[in-house]
Amino acid sequence: MALEATINLTPAMKQYVEIKEKYPDIQLIAASGPDPSGERFDLAWKKLRELHADIVDEHCYAKPDWFFNNTHRYDHYDRTGPKVFMGEYAAQSVGVVSTKNKNNLECALAEAAYLTCLERNADVVRLASYAPLFANTEAWQWTPDLIWVDSLNVTRTPNYFVQQMFSCNRGDEVLPLEISGVEDTNSIYASAVQDEVADGIILKVVNVSSEDRSIKIDLATSSKTKSTIITLTELTAPSVEDFNQPGKPLTIMPKTYEEKSSAQAPVHVFPSHSFSVLKINSH
Repeated sequence: MALEATINLTPAMKQYVEIKEKYPDIQLIAASGPDPSGERFDLAWKKLRELHADIVDEHCYAKPDWFFNNTHRYDHYDRTGPKVFMGEYAAQSVGVVSTKNKNNLECALAEAAYLTCLERNADVVRLASYAPLFANTEAWQWTPDLIWVDSLNVTRTPNYFVQQMFSCNRGDEVLPLEISGVEDTNSIYASAVQDEVADGIILKVVNVSSEDRSIKIDLATSSKTKSTIITLTELTAPSVEDFNQPGKPLTIMPKTYEEKSSAQAPVHVFPSHSFSVLKINSH
């Protein structure tokens, strides 16, 4: 004799089932709250797993240290559960909701370091967005912001250029990467992707040390031994406190140039307080 069972769907679950039946390609994105951890965050994730949410929207506004300390946040996330949308994040130079926050280089580097974590875990983190996007210099409610405007000017922040450098160098496949031989392991952050169109590798490196770092780039999976061309885009400034502002919009700007090496494992010098994107092609 077969056992009989009754399953009572919650209104939210019922709506989810109905939407999926009619529109199977629609993905449900639900927020886990305004904080990246804590009791409310844990409860929201638990419930959203039970509801089979497709993507969980996480938020974080914090000082740069939080971003540096969480560059392995998604390394051990459940690969079978809901994916992640880092829906709102921005480093706060002074503190959350402080009117004295600046879009300085330190905050931009903290976000770049954190984005290497998101890129390395692209199988879990499907989307990410800095927030807020725009602010008027004469009528703002929140600092920092990605782009500042007034009646005549548009000022792009170093945080904007970090977003630009990542979005224009996405690649097609995440590659394994190991950082070794660096005394201060908390000073170098990196990720790597394969660029199938250009038949090369895109390497992103953040050096938050106050010293330049000479790093050997060993492409262990490459059998090509001929000359290596590196197109380098570099974002840096004399001080981590520097920032762009109306009247001085070009204080921090990315610079691009090319290098050529005949070495199979070329050595590159990464400047102090810098974010670099290297496009590596062997011929």
